[in-house]
Amino acid sequence: MYSSEYGPYDLGFFGGIVIEGDNIIVDGNGKSIRMSGQFQLNQRFFSIINISSSPFLPRTGPANFGGMVSPKNITIKNIILGSTSHNGILGNNNVNVKIKNVKIVDFEVSGITLNNCDNVIIEDCQIKNANKEVMVNGKYASFFFAFQKIRDVRFYHFLDQEVKKIYNEFEKIYNVVNEEYKKYKTVNYCEFKNPSKLTDGLQYGISISEMGPSVNGFSACSRMKNSDHQSENIIIRNTLIRNLCANPKMIKGYYKEKPLILNQGRLLDKDDYKLPSVMALLKFYDYCYKKEPTFLKSFQPMTIREEDIKNIVHQNVNLYKCYVNGDIMNHLSKPMMGIRLQCVKDCNLENVQIDNIKNVGKYFSLKNCVKHKHSDFNCYTGADVIGLCLINTTIKKENVTIKNMKSKNGLKKLIFKYEKHIELK
Repeated sequence: MYSSEYGPYDLGFFGGIVIEGDNIIVDGNGKSIRMSGQFQLNQRFFSIINISSSPFLPRTGPANFGGMVSPKNITIKNIILGSTSHNGILGNNNVNVKIKNVKIVDFEVSGITLNNCDNVIIEDCQIKNANKEVMVNGKYASFFFAFQKIRDVRFYHFLDQEVKKIYNEFEKIYNVVNEEYKKYKTVNYCEFKNPSKLTDGLQYGISISEMGPSVNGFSACSRMKNSDHQSENIIIRNTLIRNLCANPKMIKGYYKEKPLILNQGRLLDKDDYKLPSVMALLKFYDYCYKKEPTFLKSFQPMTIREEDIKNIVHQNVNLYKCYVNGDIMNHLSKPMMGIRLQCVKDCNLENVQIDNIKNVGKYFSLKNCVKHKHSDFNCYTGADVIGLCLINTTIKKENVTIKNMKSKNGLKKLIFKYEKHIELK
């Protein structure tokens, strides 16, 4: 762990290979690269290859990542990308990207995610066997983010005994989790235990969409104001997507004027007031409001106010409405998808196979609750599975095979199209 006051590495090392310059070729010569187990446990947002200087655009994401350099003319080839807590490959605002003869396995969220990228060729690739040994649930990520931030405060205010006490509570939890993993290669600590060993969020084989993180709904692209913000001229050929499996979980949170966000975008779950790490963080927030409000900016986005702390601690939760249709990081609940193409102009699929995409998540009711503001439908879709999802996308396809879409509690669709009129400048 280290101190990083904002900037691309504000929440840790986000990429194994971070490409920041133009005209770069990454040739793996058949070798592989993956996260180590301990690193994957703690660094919950990570891409093996990141084709930009930052994981998020300015003013988006769970921290202040600063500016972004988006390189062009990039080739990634002849490489195996192994275990990763998020993506195999992530790109933002890139032009002329070629991904050839790449095998991506053991990913938790997506094989390839490209946002607002033009002139892309993905060919002779295999994206398969999503990670089935995810040791922690989604709450551990926000805990670790908070631990990093409180550690920084502790470093600069080492004489403050109240900060020291709160930091020690966090450190104790961190040590329990990490020592348990070192010894048994599993995590059974109650707050972060993940019984299914599957990711409890969204999962894709390939996701190509408009500018910005693709965490909101299908109608998000209808709010684009400029045609330069869509992806264009995409070719996916001779590519296999197989054996994806996830257990998405919707969070029932609290709402009063806005959803209660604990830290770095994490929703406050209805039972979180019982958790030691949450109570420790609320103690720290209470300290900040009374003595050092400026510390709170490191935990943005967060919406916890002084009155919320009192209500939660005293369990006066009946003052809040129920908030639904988002995961732990308040990403809109959506179906699992083999390939997601959103706001893509001129896409060609040739000799593509999508096989065995499985969603074992539960179905949740949205009745009598405040829904996520980006909800596209009146019902929960997080238990559904779609082979090929086309959202405001023009496409030509030849020899595309989609089979074995499986959902334990939701709908199964081979192809789903969503179109909404857009007037772009």
